[in-house]
Amino acid sequence: MYALVMVICYLNNGCEQLYLDGFDTEDQCLYEMRVQRIRDGGCLPIDDIFDDFWIPARSYYE
Repeated sequence: MYALVMVICYLNNGCEQLYLDGFDTEDQCLYEMRVQRIRDGGCLPIDDIFDDFWIPARSYYE
């Protein structure tokens, strides 16, 4: 199973991860990520999310 996770960063208080939903396959999760237009987040195995062993996806624009 895969979890759709969004990263929320505050101006003065760091970042936190927000679990949005769970999916049976990674393709379903990636599809929902595109539908919801989530840029700062990712689809990761659920076990990694609950154990907090993941690094959030990041994008940089210039």
